[in-house]
Amino acid sequence: MTDIIPETGTQVTVTADSQGLDDIINVIQGDNILSQVLAPAVEQLNKDKETLKESTTTLANAVAERIKAYQEQFISMNQSIVTSNMHDTIEVDPTGDGTAEVGATATSDEGFPYPIVIEQGSRPHIIEGNPLLAFNWNGAFVITHSVQHPGTSPKPFVAPSLDYIKQDTDELFNSEIMTKLGT
Repeated sequence: MTDIIPETGTQVTVTADSQGLDDIINVIQGDNILSQVLAPAVEQLNKDKETLKESTTTLANAVAERIKAYQEQFISMNQSIVTSNMHDTIEVDPTGDGTAEVGATATSDEGFPYPIVIEQGSRPHIIEGNPLLAFNWNGAFVITHSVQHPGTSPKPFVAPSLDYIKQDTDELFNSEIMTKLGT
């Protein structure tokens, strides 16, 4: 299991509702003549029902992988890449049973989950320094105990990826089901 940052994580859950198939099977099996005549059809319906249930995990993983691709694309488009660390740490964690998680795992050297700030931005704030806080500013070497940070504007990658995946779910579902059912 990965260490996806909860604020950037998306859980994809796919469930199969086979109630309609169950209703058809029950009607057929409730009639002695129909159950004899349509026994092969009932057998196929039961197989299709199992295939549908098995497809939930594959479909959840496919949706999560597509979300990952969108997140990587938005990170690149938002010019959020300096080291490519965040881009390279978008991960998919297929947990099984129709569920997968996708999200960023990147942290700073100090362990701060900075993808949250990329996604949501930050307000102006004071960065308290330490005696070693030193940097070059306009050609001069400066040592200071604190710095007024202007904040950062958001460069979302999670929210837009979820907007885009909504457009793809029918395609992914149809592709998976058609492949599994062999049609």
